[in-house]
Order: sequence, then structure tokens, then C-alpha cells
Amino acid sequence: MYPGTSVVPAAQFFATARAPVRRDLLSPRIRLLWGDMSQPSSASAAAVGSASGTSAAWQDLFHTLFTLGLERFSGGTRGASALFSAAEVAQLEAMGFRAQEIYDFVEDNANYGEPVWATVLAVQTVRHEYFTKVQDGVLPAGRYALADFPAKSAAVDGISWLPRLIMKARAKLRGQLPDELMYGCAGDRHFFAEHRLELPTFLREVWRAGEDTAAIVEYVKNPSSR
Repeated sequence: MYPGTSVVPAAQFFATARAPVRRDLLSPRIRLLWGDMSQPSSASAAAVGSASGTSAAWQDLFHTLFTLGLERFSGGTRGASALFSAAEVAQLEAMGFRAQEIYDFVEDNANYGEPVWATVLAVQTVRHEYFTKVQDGVLPAGRYALADFPAKSAAVDGISWLPRLIMKARAKLRGQLPDELMYGCAGDRHFFAEHRLELPTFLREVWRAGEDTAAIVEYVKNPSSR
């Protein structure tokens, strides 16, 4: 919980939270960069998987907050605590998200052009499902420390980066990533491209596998298992 914030009960919050993006308030640069964001792309819809509904209230609100975050970042705002107001942080937390993880997506999209909105939505949809179905809409109080994670050079079955990535994915799924780490960072994206994997589908596989690390390793090694 960020200082000065309060969590609105989800049922009460989402009943009044639909907030379409005001494209007229976005700068020409952001409108050009994002194009038509009024609906998720077909790729996003496919990646979202088993999400209930195609226009859920939380997706509309998240879409608005993410777009405003990108606009503010483009205007020079830096840091998660500055990018989002206390009320907006509470809104994100009501979805199961932490401000830092969304800031990281905004920052990398602005600086590198990825992950794109469709990928961000698909990843956060998996997290939101876990938040609502497994955690009963309650953010965990504790988070992992940076020192808990394997080194970048750690390997399993000769695959470096994978031990660290698996733990990052589990922490992301549970809302327990430390602020210093990002699921979907440049290193992760390089790994996924090399192994022909996708951020959201890998996260969903980690959920499916639970504590069966060997199954996740096999999923990465054997494309036919996907």
C-alpha cells in the first residue's frame, strides 16, 4: 500500500469505474504512437485467453490509466509515485496491480516501443484473474526481496536466465514482485524472442504448472508441448 492511499471495495469501485479514454486530451505524438486504442486488437484478445468478457470495466479503466501514464511520461514525469496519483494507485490496487509494475511497462514502451498495449493488457489480465480467483481480490501484504531471486547467470538444463524468469513470473502472478524487478524487462523479452515464447502465455503456463518447475522447463525446451 502506498502512503496516503485507501483501497475501495472492488464491487463498489467497479460499479462506477468505467472511464473511456479521452483521446482529445492526448498529445498528437501519443495518438500517433498508440493509434486506435478503443478496442483491444485481435492479437490481444487471443492472448488474453480465458478472461471473462471483452469489455470488462477494469480493462476500460486500466486502459485509461495506462494511456494517461504514457502521456505523463512523455511529458517528463518520472517515478511511479509521481506518474500516478494516490487515487489512481488505489484504483490499480483494486485491480490487483501495483503502480511500479505499470510504470515499468509505460517506461519501456516509451523508450523501446515494447511491450505494446496488447501485450500489457494480456499480461495484466492473467494477473487480474489470479487476483480475483485465487487471492479473492486481496493484495498480499508481503513481497519478495531482490536478494531472493536467482542470478541472471543461473541456468537449468543449460538454459541461462530461466531460473530467474520462473521466479519472477511466479512473483508477478502473485503480486509479490519487488519494485526493483520487472516481469517483461528487456532481458525477459530477449529470452522470449529467442525461445519463441510470449509474455502472457508463459505467465499462464506458470500458473498452470504451480510448483512443478520441471513442467515449466519442459514447456520452454519443447515447443510441441505448447
